[in-house]
Amino acid sequence: MKKISQLLLTDLCLVGLLAACAGDEGQLREYAQGYLDALGNYRPTEARPYASPETCEKTLAFYEALMSYTDSSVFKNNIPATITLGETSYSNDTCATVAFHKSTPITEQDGTLHMVKRGRKWLAHEVINFPSAQQSAVSGKQPIEKYQEQE
Repeated sequence: MKKISQLLLTDLCLVGLLAACAGDEGQLREYAQGYLDALGNYRPTEARPYASPETCEKTLAFYEALMSYTDSSVFKNNIPATITLGETSYSNDTCATVAFHKSTPITEQDGTLHMVKRGRKWLAHEVINFPSAQQSAVSGKQPIEKYQEQE
């Protein structure tokens, strides 16, 4: 009887762990979908709740600034965007990559989105790093020259 209760307890723990992982992946995919859908349809403000603080500070701020200087007809011709998520792969328990396919009236694109787990949330983590003016001054190069040299 003792062995049966131990097996039952082990099975219940395993079921609980699997349910937690399934819920975790569900949240990861929900946040990836929300982020990609908002960006794909030119709504960076709506992408912010799904993004890491670094992504909000750098990537989304850059995206918003770029949009303010772009003719709105560019956006109108390229929406609506449909995002289909593909396979999820995990680097460890706090880093994952989600494959996706983006389809718009004029383009098709495959890509990947990096996700990080912060606290209990999975967040999109796509950080654009540009060399700062101070880094460029140290090397004596213009920021764009230094960036191209790194490629």
